[in-house]
Amino acid sequence: MGALGNRGKCAQACRLPYELVVNSNKEICMDKGYLLSTKDLCGLKYLPDLIRIGVSSLKIEGRMKTPEYVATVTRIYRKYIDLAYSNKEFIINEQDQKDLLQVFNRGGSSSRTP
Repeated sequence: MGALGNRGKCAQACRLPYELVVNSNKEICMDKGYLLSTKDLCGLKYLPDLIRIGVSSLKIEGRMKTPEYVATVTRIYRKYIDLAYSNKEFIINEQDQKDLLQVFNRGGSSSRTP
């Protein structure tokens, strides 16, 4: 039947290990591991940059998540996408960050850059 995510055999790109290298030079490895894991990603602070470079859509992971999760993530990302398009200062509210962490938590998230 193939790899089933709900049976621990997900084969999506976010479940694979990667190496972050400089200009295809494997000798300069900045980071390695499960770099695309949803556990490790929180992109709120990058929204202005993503919009600036031309990203026009985002995918919200909603498969096998609660309606509360999808609603919370959609609400918060919509708020900050709108803020990024405004002329106002882009400041992320601490409560919004907490809400994202609490709605579905696999051990925290990070916006760490190598």
